[in-house]
Amino acid sequence: MTGANPIIEELGRMASDRERAEWLLTCPLYFFVSEYEALRVALLSSRFRAGLDYVNHERAGLMARRLPDGLLPQGPMLSVHMARLDLAIAVRRQKEDS
Repeated sequence: MTGANPIIEELGRMASDRERAEWLLTCPLYFFVSEYEALRVALLSSRFRAGLDYVNHERAGLMARRLPDGLLPQGPMLSVHMARLDLAIAVRRQKEDS
């Protein structure tokens, strides 16, 4: 991934889904918009489907129109929370299988 953001390259070098999930849950939300394609490439190449789904939902939430009180509508907010939960479940399953 030459030319990519060094932080995104770090994601591509990770050896386990657990590391990738922790990275995704702690990275700046800015990356879900600014580095979307690089994130997709890194997650597709590592075959981390739960991570890719999470990135897609998080980005959709960031791009959604907010309500007058500044919060997300229930649909996008719920999909982001469900994607985070799916990410945790995928990592837990990997941990149990190893």
